[in-house]
Amino acid sequence: HDATQVGQVSDWLNTKYEIYDAYAPPITDNLEIYFNPDFDVYSDAGTTLATDGDNIRQYNDRSGNSNTAAQTTGSRQPVYSTSTLGNGNASIHIDSTNHFDLTSGITVGSSSHFTYYVVYKKSGAVNNSSIGSSGSGYGNRIDLNDSYIQTFDSSTNSFVPYSWSTDLTIITVVVDRSDNSYKLYENGSQVSTTRTRTFGQFDFDQLHGSTGISGGDIDYGNVLMYNGVAHDSTEVGTMNDWLATKYGILPVTTNLEHHFSALASEGVYSDGGTTTITDGGLVQQIDDMSDNNNNLTQTTTANKIKWLADYDNSGYPAFVKKNTEQQNAFLSLDSNISITQSEDVTLYVVCKKGSSNSMTFYGGPSGTGFHSWPSTFYAITDTWSLKSTSTTTWSDPNFNTLQVRAFVKDKTTNNKIYVYEDGSLIHTITGTPSGTMTFNRFFNRGGLDADSVGTYDVWQESALYRDAHDATQVARVTNYMKTKWGI
Repeated sequence: HDATQVGQVSDWLNTKYEIYDAYAPPITDNLEIYFNPDFDVYSDAGTTLATDGDNIRQYNDRSGNSNTAAQTTGSRQPVYSTSTLGNGNASIHIDSTNHFDLTSGITVGSSSHFTYYVVYKKSGAVNNSSIGSSGSGYGNRIDLNDSYIQTFDSSTNSFVPYSWSTDLTIITVVVDRSDNSYKLYENGSQVSTTRTRTFGQFDFDQLHGSTGISGGDIDYGNVLMYNGVAHDSTEVGTMNDWLATKYGILPVTTNLEHHFSALASEGVYSDGGTTTITDGGLVQQIDDMSDNNNNLTQTTTANKIKWLADYDNSGYPAFVKKNTEQQNAFLSLDSNISITQSEDVTLYVVCKKGSSNSMTFYGGPSGTGFHSWPSTFYAITDTWSLKSTSTTTWSDPNFNTLQVRAFVKDKTTNNKIYVYEDGSLIHTITGTPSGTMTFNRFFNRGGLDADSVGTYDVWQESALYRDAHDATQVARVTNYMKTKWGI
């Protein structure tokens, strides 16, 4: 067994015997603090575990350094929530008056690096919600501001402009003294350019807020700080993927054009966005989880896709159709998506083809889109310039098992198309199609529908990027989807 297999079997055994902390981060060297809202959050001084809506008096550090976060003043106590972040994860809710005091202050010397990770979701504009701060004076803090993220020592600050959303997000701040760089990452991807700033010593003694500095409503998930080390992009990616798996966040979000899933909690409705779908129901709306809010909708009953809460006793939901059930189903995009000849594109889809005919992902006018036929995968443009790949050498040439499939059109760098199956490169095609691919729907492209009577066509998640993902990015997104859907 290689290292990955050893890790998988060890984690499986540990689930039964609880030998080690299965929730420990993948990097533990120089770990200064680690707070996880799903564990060791108390409504009193360490005896009574907090429940949804409780004020929090004590919040235990899981780094091994026992740097407890506490707040004895009732009016300043954060609130425990089990319903805000989704995916079964708890959060610490902070408003303008809340913060914790750390048992021991954290000092980062003037020649020492540090790396800070935080998972958060804001409800609106946030003014100076500090993820780490000092109760003495205005400095020594990291602020999630309303238009940027800034880091202060006692007198010097540096900030990176940042476009906020209300999405659940992973933020990483890296201060590297070797070149005096200040870097900010969102969901594992660096935001803006590296800033150069000569910081002095940092002294942090508060968490999730700052005495005397106003803030807005925000919910925090895991928080980790590493003292004395500046994580590089690979380490940031490792930590981001670990957090993304827990919180159900795509590990790559740069140039994300469209994203949806079959999880009811991620926005699947039997009406126009009010009533969450139930088992066996027909879907009227699926929310787009990218920042583009390009939802999928269908109001005609005969064309609605069916939703199963537990497809094939797998424990996971799915969108399904076959010859005898919603054969002609498709949902329309609120706004068309057009990919020009010169643009890159990457498509991920978690799917299983039950029919012996075609299976469509994104489709459009005159048959354009991404489709699979028996032993062939197509990308078709509006000029019917198409690129196809024989699937006869795939482990599943007919798509009859549930897998994560990825299609990469790399026009700008290599002028090639790459096809992946569960993260493995299956085919490389030289050349890319001319013309434009215009998508206006998902689940069919007009006239190409399920024709299998006994077996469902199955879709569980799709993500479309205006970017050509390399093998590392494909592996990150694929592993996230495989973990999410139990593949």
